[in-house]
Amino acid sequence: MTTKANAPLPPQDLVVAQEGTDFFMVSWLPPYPPYGPHDTYKIRYQLLGAERWNEVEKGIKDPSIQCPTESPRFCYNVTGLEPGNQYRVQVSTKIEGGTYGPWSSVVIANTLQVLPDAPRAIHLIEKTDHSLHIRWVPPVDSKGHITQYRVSIISLDDANHPTITYLFDNLNPETSYNISISAGTKRGFGREIWTRYSTDPFVIPIVLIAPVVTPDGASALDVQWNGVIDAKNKVKGYIIEIRQVNSFNRHAIVTKSLKNTPVWQEIGDVITHDSVKRSYLKKLTGLDPDTLYFVVDHKQRVGQASLEAQGRTGCAAPTAPPSNVNVATPSNVQVRVSWQAPIKGSWLCSNIRYKLEYTNGTNPRRQIDLPRTNHLWIKWMRNVAEKQWNKKLYKKTYFYFSASIEHLFDSPSNTKWIVRIRTENDAGTSDWSKELEITTAEGQLPFRKLLFLNTILLFYVLLHTRKAALGQNGQRLLTPGRSNRVMELILYHISSHFHDRTMSEFVLLHILCKV
Repeated sequence: MTTKANAPLPPQDLVVAQEGTDFFMVSWLPPYPPYGPHDTYKIRYQLLGAERWNEVEKGIKDPSIQCPTESPRFCYNVTGLEPGNQYRVQVSTKIEGGTYGPWSSVVIANTLQVLPDAPRAIHLIEKTDHSLHIRWVPPVDSKGHITQYRVSIISLDDANHPTITYLFDNLNPETSYNISISAGTKRGFGREIWTRYSTDPFVIPIVLIAPVVTPDGASALDVQWNGVIDAKNKVKGYIIEIRQVNSFNRHAIVTKSLKNTPVWQEIGDVITHDSVKRSYLKKLTGLDPDTLYFVVDHKQRVGQASLEAQGRTGCAAPTAPPSNVNVATPSNVQVRVSWQAPIKGSWLCSNIRYKLEYTNGTNPRRQIDLPRTNHLWIKWMRNVAEKQWNKKLYKKTYFYFSASIEHLFDSPSNTKWIVRIRTENDAGTSDWSKELEITTAEGQLPFRKLLFLNTILLFYVLLHTRKAALGQNGQRLLTPGRSNRVMELILYHISSHFHDRTMSEFVLLHILCKV
């Protein structure tokens, strides 16, 4: 049993049941008990964005709020509306002899848009042998609901019955087209069937001929290529990619691999495509000296790459002389100059050589050229070519490149040497290394020269001794013991220049025989 009250609760479950171009229907359930009984419903609706509400009161027995089918729900049609609008809707209930209760929650109802009328006129702007340019007068659209037009063209000379295929050509890529078909008689055409299709994405043309790559100094390459033909005006530009192929890396021996693993990298900005321009030229700068580069040119938006071309940058002058330069004298008649190659990064070229400058004694400065290649490296390369991997030889080879390089000079004894060395390549030279000085030691005189000098010396000694022994009248003044002492002194003098006594005695005997 319900309780008598002044106002009820709001209606339950207010929903939009149906929508049309000029109406909508809402439906709801009576309020929850215990307050009742109810005798009237008030429906109000408001155009979205407006301020005024429209209200309608209907008694509980009014047929206009009865649903089309038997149901505990109530329904009401709001009619006479403008198409394509949105409305807020609420419902409240009144108790018999009381007042209206609170409004229900708001629901949004829509009126459907009507299809627009046909354009009011079609006008021809211009025409050519392959085109028709038209414009049209749009239909009345006070609500601004029109968003698109469907334009179709039919050739009256084609697609005659019983033909059931037709080719549309000269279309734009990546474009949607509405296609309509209707059958006709002599009186005209009947109803249309229509659909929508899109053309495929634009196929970017390929640069068929490989670009031409020309070195431009030690750190730049000039790339030249022929542009593509773009009748659709869809190509935006060209992208150049390069990959660097380093000079042969000796440290790759450790992995037993002589291959490089270059990665393609984009370089520079996009070169804009010009439909009139046939040839393009681009300078690539900031490259490593004396390095082989492979070059391709892409089109903007992931086109296929052109054929590869390759070019090698020129050399730059080396930046460092050899390191650890040393000069030594293995003997009194030899001078050895040794050094280590400068770091690879200072070469700025794939190959280097050395210039050694020296002066000895009073001779003017002289220069000699020395190559960097050595026999062990050539031997290792030959073994690699013959697939004869020799770890032992590899270790020796690797050590050889890490060790000093040297050059040996023949030299007179007691001679002062001044040497310095620098690095050279095809592009220039480094600075000289610091000058080093060394003097060879004094050595033994050659046998013939020594024999000649001692012969003269001893000849006069013996001659003087003999004269002194005979005196002025031919009388002997020296005693035999004194003569033996003179011979001992002479023998000691000779032995100071000869390392064995046998040779010394031979020289002395030779002198005595002559005396």
